[in-house]
Amino acid sequence: MSDIFPPLKVYKLQISFLLFIVVLVLRAIGVAYFSILLYPAFLIFLLNFIFSSDQKIHFNQRIIVSSFLLLAFAFIQYLIPLKIFPSIVLVIWTGYLILTNKSSNKGFFNYALYFTISFLLLSAVLFNPRQFHNFYRSTTYEEYIRSAYSELMSPVADLYIDKYKKIDTEKSNEYLNEAMLADSLKDYMRALDLYNKSIDVNPDNPVAYHLRGFLKLNTLDLDLEIAYSAVKDFNRAIKLDTTFTMAYYHRSIALGYLNKKGRSFLDRKVVWEKDSVLSEEDFKVRYGVSKKSFLIPFNS
Repeated sequence: MSDIFPPLKVYKLQISFLLFIVVLVLRAIGVAYFSILLYPAFLIFLLNFIFSSDQKIHFNQRIIVSSFLLLAFAFIQYLIPLKIFPSIVLVIWTGYLILTNKSSNKGFFNYALYFTISFLLLSAVLFNPRQFHNFYRSTTYEEYIRSAYSELMSPVADLYIDKYKKIDTEKSNEYLNEAMLADSLKDYMRALDLYNKSIDVNPDNPVAYHLRGFLKLNTLDLDLEIAYSAVKDFNRAIKLDTTFTMAYYHRSIALGYLNKKGRSFLDRKVVWEKDSVLSEEDFKVRYGVSKKSFLIPFNS
């Protein structure tokens, strides 16, 4: 048995590096639980590298390289804002590579490590926040930004989303049609993922926002967080189309669940003002309730 395990010990640095890369890739693809595993995988590799017995890089150099690796990891985890700082780090890293190019016998592993650090830093510099997020995460940038801001801060979220949007109407409609099909087949998690993708490539489509909000409100395990998320979607749909009465109606339901009775009442009032001209039959087909029952909150 002792003849079997020494090679693993010899190659534990390379194995831990490969583990980190694999976990990073699987997290980006969206495989479950790999977001949680990324931190321990990175820590294991970092410690193995710092305290490695590899003589091709001196200990002081390993500390320096580890610092750059730590910074690159901080960028992909949003621990440091993606503003001017990545550019500064990349310039210093490039200078370090030039200065140490002839003085170090790096070997294949170290070249692979240096390439990885360079790639992480370059992507932080060259990608805009939307591209960067969508490259390293399985969620969409729109989804991430929307969840990062409260409902009251939705205008701020809108600013960030609009700033980096790149509209592809054809792709968005393709995703939307697939999402509606998945929704009809009760494959709700796939539908949600496709709605997210549709909105990410066209955040100006009120129908997509409304359908995603309705999916959250009607088919997911509703709680306060999901209800607020649905309200954000209806807010955006209404902002994009102020005549979207169905979005007002569904927002009123979500607000009612959240015990926001005043706001819920105002949304129902908007619906009534716009669609009270409908016949009893058409009103019931459109909203699923009779005109008489819809009036109850106004008379109570």
